Amino acid sequence: MTTQTTQLRAALALTELVTHPHLRALSWTVSPEGVLSGYAITDSGTGSVVDIAADLMGTPGFVERKAFRADSGELRGVAELTTTWREVLVDVRASYPLALPEPEPVGDSSWPAVQLAAELRDEPQVQSVTVEHQTGLSVVVVPETLADWERWRTRLGGLTETVRGDTATVSGESECGVDVRLTGVGAGRLASAVALSGGVR
Repeated sequence: MTTQTTQLRAALALTELVTHPHLRALSWTVSPEGVLSGYAITDSGTGSVVDIAADLMGTPGFVERKAFRADSGELRGVAELTTTWREVLVDVRASYPLALPEPEPVGDSSWPAVQLAAELRDEPQVQSVTVEHQTGLSVVVVPETLADWERWRTRLGGLTETVRGDTATVSGESECGVDVRLTGVGAGRLASAVALSGGVR
């Protein structure tokens, strides 16, 4: 296939994508090799524009999400899709904030949930910690590996796991008697990757 043909196909694919009303947040470029790239930097959400692009191209479930720290120190996530559509290599990415505002203090320092929350908030993989009541806590983490996720589950007493897309949620009771709802951003993707490679949890 000639470079001119590749560029033409990329241009035709781009024409179709830019007319989609839900993809207007993406900025597009076409490389000299004919690779079509779309990118967005957002201040909210979870990069759902990439999921919309995946549905449009017939590749739902192929979106991967990762966490990273920007140069500013902000914890951010990025949704990524790489696929071939209309015989064109397409790369779509959207960056979004992961760090959430600190919730208003709930309860007092004698509460077990408050004590556990104070212990967890400075952990590097912790995205947010919310005290629900005296012995109830919600924790969101961004594990880098499946082993990290298993350590979080063990540490916070997570038993029953529910996986929806890239996100896994477990509920359990910590050693200090706090009921914990633990959410792992990207944990579902990590488990799927290990399963596909023939590994074990």
